[in-house]
Amino acid sequence: MRTCKFIVYILAIGCAGAETNFETTADEVEIDTKRGVYYLTGHVKVTIRNRTFKAQKVIIKMNGKMPKEVFATGSVIYTDEQNKVMANRCYSDMNKVKFSQNVSIIRKEFGRIAADYITYNISTKKICIYSENRVRLVLDKRIEDKINQHEIRNKEHN
Repeated sequence: MRTCKFIVYILAIGCAGAETNFETTADEVEIDTKRGVYYLTGHVKVTIRNRTFKAQKVIIKMNGKMPKEVFATGSVIYTDEQNKVMANRCYSDMNKVKFSQNVSIIRKEFGRIAADYITYNISTKKICIYSENRVRLVLDKRIEDKINQHEIRNKEHN
């Protein structure tokens, strides 16, 4: 196992022209080359294609030159072209991203939702929101105004 105590940048380019951008930064990195596992701690940022994971600790299991699984803990912030999700824990198998503990998702279409667990399917863009107590929805002011205008129009037509 190799340990590095400085900021590390890793860039892997895939074969046959496939877009496989993978980049990490962290305060400390340990690499288990036999098992293909990266251990990153302290101000970690992992970018895989157009998805970014920021956290205090990230473990990446590799499949050749690309990540197969990502585990993130500690003030996790996940972003892609549509979502910003904050949570204490996150797991991704590159098809789905699962968030747990104090989860909050922000999306232009609906504002912010807070829940216990959120699962996001990367390919279908489907979001499943779970809560043992209740889901809290905080609408963006513009969205709330559109909903109110729609309700007023419906009342006027009835």
